[in-house]
Amino acid sequence: MTNRFPLILDEATGRLKELPVGDFLDLTGSGIIAAASLEVNGEANIDKLTIGTQTIDPSGTAGASNNAPLATVAFTGDFNDLANLPNASFSGSYNDLSDTPVVPATTKDLNDVSILDAENNQALVWNDVANEYQPQDIVLDLDLSSTSIRDLFDVSYTLAPDNNSVLKYFADAWRPSKIQYTEIQNKPSAVSAFANDMGYVTQEDLESGIEITPTGDLTGSVFSDDSTLLVDGVNGTLSYTPSTSSDWTGTAPKTVGEALDRIAAALTALGQQA
Repeated sequence: MTNRFPLILDEATGRLKELPVGDFLDLTGSGIIAAASLEVNGEANIDKLTIGTQTIDPSGTAGASNNAPLATVAFTGDFNDLANLPNASFSGSYNDLSDTPVVPATTKDLNDVSILDAENNQALVWNDVANEYQPQDIVLDLDLSSTSIRDLFDVSYTLAPDNNSVLKYFADAWRPSKIQYTEIQNKPSAVSAFANDMGYVTQEDLESGIEITPTGDLTGSVFSDDSTLLVDGVNGTLSYTPSTSSDWTGTAPKTVGEALDRIAAALTALGQQA
């Protein structure tokens, strides 16, 4: 494609001709749109561009009125080509900033907190009259008079528990139940086991055949081989029922001494009869 020049009307001759060198193309009320490029003097750069009353002249003096050059950053797009760059020596520390807010050192530095010193176990409580938080003692007023243990989320039962019931945990909740013997842990293997710390005569001692000489008083009842009560250890009496009637029989003797006396009298009577 060859370069073309715009055609204009030569008012002197009334003919169309190309725009002569030195003439200007007046686009008042019109414009140029969708231009792929704009060249001046055959070069891709513009010596001077006038927009309204402002002229941009790259060869002019920076800051001159109506003769402001394009800044270097307009061509490079480099941040470092800007004028009046911020101080690059900023450390990034909050303490190097200016006009920083005041950070309270303690809660008493807050506007709505009392300056009074708190004591141990006190808490900040809002005071409507003083319009501030003040240190006060914590008073727990917990009323459980209308609360039942079944109100706990992990306690489950509907009917009243039986006497001597306890809460046992099963089926993912605490439930009233009785303690079964089979549930007792570490129970003795023999219920008759005991520590003979008093020196009682045991069945093993009796069956050993060793003569046993008690060193202390023996308390209790005495029975014969056929389980007949011989000495009543509760009432302190001897059981006596004579098989035949004789002069030496009578009521049951009250003491061992009386029984021996009865036996002696009986033997004496037998000897006299012989």
